Amino acid sequence: MRLYFWSTFIVFRTGVRMLKALYVQKRFIKKHLQPMLQRALAESDGTLTSADIDKITKNYALAVPSILGEAFGLLRGHRMKTRERFALTYLGAITGLYDDFFDERGTPTERILQMTKCPEKAVANSSHEQLFLTLCLKALDYTDHKDLLLQRVEEVYLAQLNSKAQAASGNSWEALKKITFDKGGASFLYYRSAMENRASEAENLMLFTLGGTMQLENDLFDVYKDRESGVETLATNANSISELRQLYHDRQRESDRCLEATEFPKAQKVRFRNFTRVILVRGNVCLDELEKTAATTGGVFDVNAYERKQLVCDMESRKNVMASIRYNKEGV
Repeated sequence: MRLYFWSTFIVFRTGVRMLKALYVQKRFIKKHLQPMLQRALAESDGTLTSADIDKITKNYALAVPSILGEAFGLLRGHRMKTRERFALTYLGAITGLYDDFFDERGTPTERILQMTKCPEKAVANSSHEQLFLTLCLKALDYTDHKDLLLQRVEEVYLAQLNSKAQAASGNSWEALKKITFDKGGASFLYYRSAMENRASEAENLMLFTLGGTMQLENDLFDVYKDRESGVETLATNANSISELRQLYHDRQRESDRCLEATEFPKAQKVRFRNFTRVILVRGNVCLDELEKTAATTGGVFDVNAYERKQLVCDMESRKNVMASIRYNKEGV
């Protein structure tokens, strides 16, 4: 009984911490980022839309500082500084714009590389590119390790370039694993480079592993969207949800092993793990839903056999919220 109440308290405290971090970042965006975005939208040539702005303010610019930035701070033992929050906000803001170069706009890869490696020299060809370059330069202004950030940007570019293979059919399971884990890992190291303190090799390995794990989780939730877009992922190509669950759990355990190998005090590692676990348990809930879907086709998962409602996991439903809390408590 005592363990039950303690685990409940840990889950509650972690949830409150995350909600507070999201609230603080929403206010920060409204004050420091929203005015710039509204000006860019008002002056747009049509290549920048209100949907782009919403994607920035409601997704990456919100989640990167309030979740990853908060987690980085918990691990090192002190919260984000204002400069770090600015840098992570701008890096988060450009993420969706950057993905669109590859996914929607068909921007030549040489052009993408030029803009990411030398944003101060690049000349924008559209309002979309202009906002991207402006945010890149602002992120660099607030970063203490510019050379490291530019190195990480190039690693993200290469991971994105390799992920274009997902648009073709016939990818092997091992190839999809490498694409998935490299893409997620590179993204985490990219965001981590915005922090004032440099990461050790052990921390970098842990974050790379954790980033790959969270990329797999994202693909679980995006399985319907990826099917409709003709994108192959581990989730779309799986025929056994139990095998996919085993891979996800193995990755979580590997992330935990890498965390234990870092140099930080135990208490800080525990707080970091509890915080990131709030995100990771969502993947367990999604896998439960996909397993129920697979049961309708004899236990064999066939992504093309289902309707949208069978592939979309609603994490705001009461049932799934309670399942998420249960998984959290089991992991404390």
